[in-house]
Amino acid sequence: MESLQPILGKGLAIAARLGYRVFRTAIFNALFLMDEDDLEMAIEKDVDLLGMFLIYTPQQLKITRQFVGRIAKGYNLKNITLSNSLRWAKEESDRKKTRHYDVIVNVPKVEPVEGVDAVEKVDIVDKGDPVYPPPGADMKRVNWFWGNVQRLLEYFINGRVSNLTKRWGVEHLKWRVQQEAAGKRDMADLLKEVRKNAQQKEEKENV
Repeated sequence: MESLQPILGKGLAIAARLGYRVFRTAIFNALFLMDEDDLEMAIEKDVDLLGMFLIYTPQQLKITRQFVGRIAKGYNLKNITLSNSLRWAKEESDRKKTRHYDVIVNVPKVEPVEGVDAVEKVDIVDKGDPVYPPPGADMKRVNWFWGNVQRLLEYFINGRVSNLTKRWGVEHLKWRVQQEAAGKRDMADLLKEVRKNAQQKEEKENV
């Protein structure tokens, strides 16, 4: 994760300088500090984003926490729901032209229907107001997203770190020690290895 440190730190520092309009960005922008491949890996490995930031960018996280804590004093966490969190992720993904939202919901692609041309098929799918999570969403991935959103919210607004995050941090540090003992010190190489293993696992499952 050392290779991600400058990016994570910069993203959190920018969020800390912005007003309430980007309050949600300070919370959710964690997703967009990763590229789509890293997001896939984070979901596959059940990464705790708060735990990752606490380990690799603690100072930037502290600054962001202090800023958000001031502007969000008395903010009701119930105002942020799974539905509007996913809607925001969709809007931000569209704005940044990324697939982060698609990676999270992982809705199966619509197969062609005999006798229905592509344009009509899209019209059928898109009728009505959007629903979040959308029909057919991979709820394991959606729940990973929502769990991380809640833990980030609790930390940024109330300064709380859950036992789940603490346990993840301990296990991650143990893993790092094991990798370094095996001579694997470069985090970029470790990330490539994790991605490769995840891809091989996915290929086996799809056979």
